[in-house]
Amino acid sequence: MSADRKELLERFLAFEKPLEPILAELRTFPFDCDVPFVAVEPAHIIAALRRYAADELTAEEIESWADRLEMHDDVDASSVREVIWELANPLLTAPLTAKRAEELIRELQTLVT
Repeated sequence: MSADRKELLERFLAFEKPLEPILAELRTFPFDCDVPFVAVEPAHIIAALRRYAADELTAEEIESWADRLEMHDDVDASSVREVIWELANPLLTAPLTAKRAEELIRELQTLVT
């Protein structure tokens, strides 16, 4: 039985690995969406960056994840749009490093309620 769209998006936000099967299932839904099903919270990005700092994820995996987040109409990323853009575009901003990950975590923690 396949998962519903919201559940798949929540697994995508949580950066469940492997990510590709989740994304493949998401491609079975229409690309355009009038209303987002989920929202990216600072905690999602903090968790991913902590996994990067713990060598569980690579900078390339973070970049790919953030890039895909940017493209999803069914995901509201408005509260963290700038951080996602930075992570998705390291050639235009700066490569992700352990130091930058820690800086972003500190910045994002100020947004967590």
